[in-house]
Amino acid sequence: MSVYVFAGPTIRPERARSELTATYLPPVSQGDVYRVAAFKPFAIGIIDGYFDRVPAVWHKEILWAMAQGIHVFGAASMGALRAAELDAFGMKGVGKIYEAFRDGELEDDDEVAVTHSKDYVPSSDAMVNIRYTLEKAERQSIIRSTTRSTLERIAKQLFYPERTYHAVLARGRAEGLPTKDLANLEHWLPKGRVDQKLQDAIAMLRSIRRLTANKPHPKEVDYAFEHTYMWEQLTHEAGELRMETASPESILTWSVLEELRLDGPSYTRATDDCLLRLLLHEKLFLNDEKSTDIAILKTTVAFRESRKLFSASDIRRWLKDQSLKKQEFLQYMHEEEKLEKVRARLREGAERLLPRYLKLSGQYRDLAKRAAHKRQVLSELGLENPTEQDVGMDDTALLEWYFHSRLTQLPLNDPDFYAKAQGFQDKNDFLEAVRRERCYVMHHTKRMTTTKGITRPNRTVA
Repeated sequence: MSVYVFAGPTIRPERARSELTATYLPPVSQGDVYRVAAFKPFAIGIIDGYFDRVPAVWHKEILWAMAQGIHVFGAASMGALRAAELDAFGMKGVGKIYEAFRDGELEDDDEVAVTHSKDYVPSSDAMVNIRYTLEKAERQSIIRSTTRSTLERIAKQLFYPERTYHAVLARGRAEGLPTKDLANLEHWLPKGRVDQKLQDAIAMLRSIRRLTANKPHPKEVDYAFEHTYMWEQLTHEAGELRMETASPESILTWSVLEELRLDGPSYTRATDDCLLRLLLHEKLFLNDEKSTDIAILKTTVAFRESRKLFSASDIRRWLKDQSLKKQEFLQYMHEEEKLEKVRARLREGAERLLPRYLKLSGQYRDLAKRAAHKRQVLSELGLENPTEQDVGMDDTALLEWYFHSRLTQLPLNDPDFYAKAQGFQDKNDFLEAVRRERCYVMHHTKRMTTTKGITRPNRTVA
């Protein structure tokens, strides 16, 4: 019986493997449960998971996995949160932390949040661990009740990346708490502290082990899973999970398509090919919908910019070279505008064909390899969603860099129009992709030219 477990800073891999034979994956993020469910495992265990800057695992993908007959367990951290939320639907929660969320004793996500290094070594302490540690210290008369409640308040007020025992004790001293209590606690902590997250994670792994040992039936649920548009969108964007490496990486379809979109001409060729396939299949022809002057003007401007026909003399020379009269050109622009409407209407369907097209045309492997490396580099640097400050230039300079370095042309006058034509949602979506590209090129080049390592910022999981 195959079992997949998502874990990170809560439990070390060697400790987890001593409790349960399973495939261990990094902390879960959105789409991971869906991708793993495609391998049809007997059970999935969730311990750690991303949130904040990385989309968190979706409730619906867990419901879908259980509807496929897969047992899904949760404990300790993100797993405890999702198990408490999906308890009524059959997700199996394990441990004190899960029970506290289920019963309403704990409510905030930051109770289980920590920051960690690339190797998942925690660099902050979880609030829930601090709570159980202070309660134990009070029971053993290490500190007084008033000291415990004050330290608990201090810890909760700290932002979770700054939440450590050292910081809590320092603030306790600043607030004038009894010196003897704080000294006793500091001396007791190394051996006395409670790691409830670890205890719950181990309990979950043992629960899965007991279940698999009894040769149980596949999971049964009493709800009907509804295939909504949002669900179809997630499954389309989920991509695939690569298992051939020691640290499996998921390749999101959108990240592969982003690589294609950033290489403008290749994207155009690919979508045109897909559009043609759709047109052939659906026998869709140009309709009689009227075009507005503004729409035709935008199409004309984009057409001229794509061919570097910027000045009036440029277009006159081009028309002469092509033996075109001005009126013929305007008629062609009218037809181009109608074609663009058809493209926009069919783009979503055409993009669904792009992964297949890329594989058949032999482009997929290289794009996927670059997407995976970019994701790894940006993730290690905490630059999954970089800002203007991160790229070191404003949007105007950024677009100049992109068009010059990637497309060897000048920036276009209407970035929003260009962005939508290239399959991005809008100008902002396009700018975000270019910022990621800029950061990747900048830091990857730096790595290639220096022997020194890069200081990696902490990442966030729950």
